[in-house]
Amino acid sequence: MLSVAFAITKYMAGYEWLSKFVTIAILAGFSSVILVMLMGQSRVFRANLDIYNILNSNPVRAVNTAYASWLVPTSILDPRLFKISAQFDF
Repeated sequence: MLSVAFAITKYMAGYEWLSKFVTIAILAGFSSVILVMLMGQSRVFRANLDIYNILNSNPVRAVNTAYASWLVPTSILDPRLFKISAQFDF
């Protein structure tokens, strides 16, 4: 990579400033790549909001069919449930 700066200095008289600029740009590019490799690991932030049975209709899901307690509900839909969570992976 630095051979580009050397070639500019050797074969392009009057463009020594370009050689210095290319050298600085190469070093900046390498340092940014190193930073991305070190710090740019996959960091993921997730926020979740789970809502179950929002309308709270609570219908009967099962009834007792025995004679003594005929049509008494034995199971209804669960009530409203809210779950708020966050996750940060690094």
